[in-house]
Amino acid sequence: MGETEKIKEPCRALLLEDNDDEAELVERALRKIDPKPVLSRARSAVEAQKYLNDLAACPDRTLFPLPHIILVDVRLGPESGLDFVSWCKGRAQFASISVVVFTGSNYPQALNTARNSGADAVEHKPVAFNELITIVQRIVKRWCDPALEVAFVA
Repeated sequence: MGETEKIKEPCRALLLEDNDDEAELVERALRKIDPKPVLSRARSAVEAQKYLNDLAACPDRTLFPLPHIILVDVRLGPESGLDFVSWCKGRAQFASISVVVFTGSNYPQALNTARNSGADAVEHKPVAFNELITIVQRIVKRWCDPALEVAFVA
């Protein structure tokens, strides 16, 4: 028999963002990446927790895989994205998932708090869409699968 060619699975991402406009921008930025990540979205920490717990309860990981990466907004209406990060990183079944926090703050204290919550990385939310594309591309390449070749699609 010949060598079996390994088929690379797409990056699976969960976006935790309560603001529809900001979620749309991240989704548009992800569509500019090739190969395109498979994206799910939760609008609250409770919704994201339920999503992850439901996936974790499924015995067949090939049919119901966990995301490779979770993109979390710091501010989620009345909730804190950092509380979700602490919850996620405090559970062994989700330890392999990379969590990246987006923040609009440049204050060192806020950035340190985000890092101390257990986030794998903290990224500043850019104002310009082209900057967002660059950041999202870097995040996917770094945290989703370091061996994944990610290209920008014009």
